[in-house]
Amino acid sequence: DGKYLTQQAALAHNDIGMSNVTQLRNRMGTGGPYGNDEINETTLVDMGRLYQAIQDNRLGGVKTNWLRANMLNETNSGPWNTVIQDERTSLGLSNSEFNDWANRLRYLLKAGNNRDANDINGYWSCCGVITLPFRSGASVTDRQFLFGHFVNRSTINYGGWTMTGEMLREQIRASMATFN
Repeated sequence: DGKYLTQQAALAHNDIGMSNVTQLRNRMGTGGPYGNDEINETTLVDMGRLYQAIQDNRLGGVKTNWLRANMLNETNSGPWNTVIQDERTSLGLSNSEFNDWANRLRYLLKAGNNRDANDINGYWSCCGVITLPFRSGASVTDRQFLFGHFVNRSTINYGGWTMTGEMLREQIRASMATFN
């Protein structure tokens, strides 16, 4: 309803600092309606601001918990599994080196797709923040990378998980190499 969307827009623009380009025309995650321009619009920078606000718990417990439960995947490395294993093999990391690296990997992401009755995709997307560890001597420094891809009204499956993993291959390799 209009009141709910007005509250979401105020939260996005005022509390999180998302730009006025971000327009919340539907509840987050609804994926439609199709065939018109009423789909939510945002930018990668704005999604980074949202994820940072969630990570920093700047929205308060109830809102942060709801967003974590409904928008974030923090339980597996799905999009990066193939890339991680390829690069581990390529670099020749031992089990202890790999485990030391993998235990420091952190990420927040939300992926999704949705189709209409005619099998036309409303959207394909994945966006988030990944924190990769970089070792220098005895010290480890974390570097955050914001990533995302958004495809609207696609008529094909373009391999979203593969695309997400490949976007960060160079950074993952560089990070892992410091643990070798």
